Amino acid sequence: MTGTVTEDGVPVIMLLVAGQTWPGVIDTGFNGDVELPETLRSAVCARFIGRISSVLGGGKRGEAGRRMKVLFQTSANLVRQKSQAIVKKALERIGIQVDLQAVNPSVWASSDPGNPDTFSHFYADMQMSGQFFGIDPQWIMSRIVSWEMAQKANNWAGGNRVRWGNAEYDRLWKQAATELDPVKRAALFIRMNDLVIEDVVVIPVVWRKVVSAVSHTLRGMALSPWDSNLSDLAYWYREG
Repeated sequence: MTGTVTEDGVPVIMLLVAGQTWPGVIDTGFNGDVELPETLRSAVCARFIGRISSVLGGGKRGEAGRRMKVLFQTSANLVRQKSQAIVKKALERIGIQVDLQAVNPSVWASSDPGNPDTFSHFYADMQMSGQFFGIDPQWIMSRIVSWEMAQKANNWAGGNRVRWGNAEYDRLWKQAATELDPVKRAALFIRMNDLVIEDVVVIPVVWRKVVSAVSHTLRGMALSPWDSNLSDLAYWYREG
């Protein structure tokens, strides 16, 4: 594949396929996306279409000649910095420049409304943080309802740190809060989850394993990876 620019400033590429040359078009944003001629598009297997990229933009995504660049932040933690490095490498492979930022954990989790580096301020393009889910999804799903947006008006105390709002999501959450039929309620949460994933509000990265140990004389425990180890404390008892 070769590329050039016409006198009018229009990027043009030529693709050599099976010994035959085909003209193609790149969008003027130089983001690396290639529009194949219809004849060639119908001839190429569909699963390979998205893998064809232009060399004209130097493999860099952007708009109007400006390279796309994102800031990816999280707290300073060996595991999280390794995860950052993996994401950075993947994004740079498709032409997106990535700047990494690791914030001191005591600052990251601070409730100080005047500190711009806390995770509730989220002054970055992407950030990585952990969440405790619990057995029932009502609470964790409340972290993305519109009235929970973290902002200056609530001293950045809202749980919705991505500041995403969706009327359908809000309606479904309220409905789930009063729905007594477990099957219907599960369907509401599934739809809420679909909305979050479809809008790329969050991108699940990893589920951390938790190891717990108890005395062999302790009974009544039902440890679960979905809730606190103390969730059924009322049922514990000890044998001899």
